[in-house]
Amino acid sequence: MGFGLPHFIQLHKDPMNEEQEPAAPDVESGHAVDDPYLSVMDEGAEADAIGPASIGIPNVHDNVDSVSDDDVIEVGVPVAEAALPTNTSGRSPLARVLAQLQPSENFEDSAREALDVLQVTAEKAFGPEVKVIPFGSFVQGTHLQGSDLDLCIDAPGLVDGNEAKVDALRRLMTHLPSTILVKEQRFFRHIRVPIIVLQYRSTAGDDVEADVSIGGVDEKTGLPKGCTDRMIRQVLAQVPMALPLVRLVKLWAKVESLNKAFEGFLNSLGWTLLCLYFLVEQGKVTPELFHWSGDNAESLSTLPPPMRQSVPDMPSSSHIADFFDCIVGFEAWLDEPGGHSRGISLIEGTAIQNPHTERSPFYIEDPGARLVVNAADNVARALTEDTWRMIFRRCEEASKRLRARRGPEGGSPAVAWLR
Repeated sequence: MGFGLPHFIQLHKDPMNEEQEPAAPDVESGHAVDDPYLSVMDEGAEADAIGPASIGIPNVHDNVDSVSDDDVIEVGVPVAEAALPTNTSGRSPLARVLAQLQPSENFEDSAREALDVLQVTAEKAFGPEVKVIPFGSFVQGTHLQGSDLDLCIDAPGLVDGNEAKVDALRRLMTHLPSTILVKEQRFFRHIRVPIIVLQYRSTAGDDVEADVSIGGVDEKTGLPKGCTDRMIRQVLAQVPMALPLVRLVKLWAKVESLNKAFEGFLNSLGWTLLCLYFLVEQGKVTPELFHWSGDNAESLSTLPPPMRQSVPDMPSSSHIADFFDCIVGFEAWLDEPGGHSRGISLIEGTAIQNPHTERSPFYIEDPGARLVVNAADNVARALTEDTWRMIFRRCEEASKRLRARRGPEGGSPAVAWLR
């Protein structure tokens, strides 16, 4: 069985303050489906991948007293100890919750076992020179408990084009062992990169979901897959406070359903880059930390070891709220002349103009594409103005609740929402 994250007090929302959500963008319109990252659903498609849990929020209309920056939440229902890392003690309830975002050793081992089995399977299907290349959050080190493992297959003789890629994936499926089930085949007409969603049952009895595609290079930019992820990993290793912030924001975006590019929102990579840009503005990350060398390319087919977060490096509730306020600040650009063509660059460390003419109201430069192949690629290309403004409203709500004060009945502000 898979692992779940901790169970907490249930979230309570005021129905009088609920905004009606606009409908998701029409995938048939041709806008959202043009995103190069649509081929892999970020952090798992199933709503129960994290577990039916929540972190509690007081009614924002309660009479309040002051609360210290870290005296944020109280853990409710105990969690299964086997599914959590042992280092969950800390200086505050917030620190303990953030520590619980660290994937367990069992899950890490099961993911590596899945990669090894799929490498053997790919060799049977395509020959000994095939490489199964990991990319995405597992390579960055930002994955959560139960996150999907993103893999691509690179082998001599595999040609470009969706039809050829579908044929290759079907060929791979004929060699799958009994420990791997095919959960989904995403071969539909509008998808940019066909994939199959596999579920591997490890020797320990744990399930790992893997999203498998064909081709080790992005056809649009020519960037080897995993390059940007390894650059991000280098930054996270040098700025320890970045990792728990990224994990928390990604979890929040997942629960709020704001992390799927095929629905017109930001994907997982987009949220990660926004976190790092926020830290650039805070002076914690410098553009010089983003770099690439030939040594990096030699390790693309390996899965790096897990990144461990330290309790003293956990961000405070006000710091997390500052991140959400930073995102809301981008809304002012939409009302400025030419604001729809503005964006951010982590390589420059500043706001920049979108070098492309596209419908997305915001530009997030892919640092890997910029540094490795000198290409301009927008990680946020799936955004629409409606979905971007929806993100602003959710960020405002998150910031407000993070800054809320303790109520007279002992209620405490929320850090994230886990459903």
